[in-house]
Amino acid sequence: MLKILKLILGKNKIIGLKNINFYPDIRMSKTKIKIDDGNKIILNKNVHLNDLEIRVRGIGNRIIISDGAKVSGRLEITSNQSLIKIGSESNVNSEITIFQGNKNEILIGDKVNIHGAQLSSSFDENFIKIESGCLISNSIIRNNDAHKIYKNKKMINKGKGILIKRNVWLAANTIVLKGVEINSGNVVGIGSIITKSIVCENSIIVENGKVIEENIIWKE
Repeated sequence: MLKILKLILGKNKIIGLKNINFYPDIRMSKTKIKIDDGNKIILNKNVHLNDLEIRVRGIGNRIIISDGAKVSGRLEITSNQSLIKIGSESNVNSEITIFQGNKNEILIGDKVNIHGAQLSSSFDENFIKIESGCLISNSIIRNNDAHKIYKNKKMINKGKGILIKRNVWLAANTIVLKGVEINSGNVVGIGSIITKSIVCENSIIVENGKVIEENIIWKE
């Protein structure tokens, strides 16, 4: 077992190994992991980690990387009882962070490709959910305003969850903000800022949710 561990870990830097469950077929290179006690990382079969940094602070948090997923970039949780889950055969090279507040979730479905994006979730019981088959270029997806704003001692800018349904393509430099739901099969054009939900399906969407083409099918 010790020989297997040495082969797997190689020159990777792991702090908190006892909090990580993994299969012997894991592939890992240029990876740094630091996880505080009381948290868990679960790496399923045939996972490939490359040029990845993982940092988990708090307690009761989990990171789950499903069968056949390839992950690069950065995963970070600074929270309690929160979850980052990457689905089977997904390819993720991005910055994914949960900070401030508790019981946050970032859920990425199966066969999702995300490259150069920033996903950020914060404030209590908030979420970002990306369903299977989506393609996301270097976009920003944020369900919060980063900082709390108060009026008469009451917070007025609470976070709101984001749902991106199956087979959505977010083109480069798209920004998706809190409370948005994007329906299935849509393409969101380059540089679009989406602040309101998109109800239609299988359409091309540009700035401010304007539909410029309907009844489309996109292929990667």
